Amino acid sequence: MPNAAILDDMWSILAPVDVQDFEIVAGAAGSEHLDAYEATLGFKLPDEFRSLALSELGGVYVTARNERWPRAKLYDVGPAWTFWRGVLVFGLAQDVPDWLSLSVALGKVRELAIKDFAPVLKVEGDPRLYGFRADHTIAVLDGDELEADDAGSFGELYKREIDALLVRMDKMKVLQAERAGR
Repeated sequence: MPNAAILDDMWSILAPVDVQDFEIVAGAAGSEHLDAYEATLGFKLPDEFRSLALSELGGVYVTARNERWPRAKLYDVGPAWTFWRGVLVFGLAQDVPDWLSLSVALGKVRELAIKDFAPVLKVEGDPRLYGFRADHTIAVLDGDELEADDAGSFGELYKREIDALLVRMDKMKVLQAERAGR
């Protein structure tokens, strides 16, 4: 059963996300899927994240609407932040696409021979993966380097990345206005 406190925290973090600017897609995992994932992983995820994974916000994707922040096209160039238009929390819902799948993300990490890391969050367009170590600390995988992250909990990490996404949206609105000559 999902913990109500984590759901309250998640909804609070998502409250400033304007649906005029962003789309939000989410789906819950079944407990059998989460148990099987953890068996493959080799350690249990923190209770906070387990509760989230089993809730209606299990695998949640917040992305900019194309009319507000167009997707980059092949050969587009620009500052890195202009490609970071969303935040993905990987999930295990039955119909989760591969790019949002905890299992697929774990498979990619295992290809790098990293065993003590469960990727759970990614900023769209950014190659870094954020996740948990077996001791439940949060780490970031940048290329093949795994480093500690200063977020003390998944909620802190998610809030930091959603807040940063909202700042990037404001910058994109300014950039688009400048390009339009306004």
